[in-house]
Amino acid sequence: MATTRRIDREVFGVVILLAVVLASSDLIAGGVFDVVGRSASPLWRAGVLVADVVVLTGVASLKRQIGRIEGGPSRLWGWWWTGFAIACGVDGLYIVVGDAAAAVDAVSAAALVAAVAVLMMSSVNADPRTLFSSVRGLAQRCRPTGSGSARPYR
Repeated sequence: MATTRRIDREVFGVVILLAVVLASSDLIAGGVFDVVGRSASPLWRAGVLVADVVVLTGVASLKRQIGRIEGGPSRLWGWWWTGFAIACGVDGLYIVVGDAAAAVDAVSAAALVAAVAVLMMSSVNADPRTLFSSVRGLAQRCRPTGSGSARPYR
């Protein structure tokens, strides 16, 4: 029972860091720059990148802990690094182009949503490919019964 609670806590931490803190990192960085009196500074976009790297470092630590709790090495680091690169790439894009057109905003928002989804799934050791493959999805939802057939989990 203690292991389940520990995993729940770690998974909840991943969800909160990605869904709340990472999603509002531009507000956090902007607020910090307002407090220190540099709200007009063009460096606040770099502050967003730094905030995102700090948040994702925390997520990586939780991912390692989840792997240890599950009794094996942490898996799916390739997917995790892909999500990391996309999230930081979006921040880098805004550093380069500044305040961009609506089309750039829409594309970067979609890329950030995809990055957060991949980061969240791979952080809890769930293979993101199960979203796109019915065979993988069925394998994740079913378990062998010993007779060669599979039964869905209940």
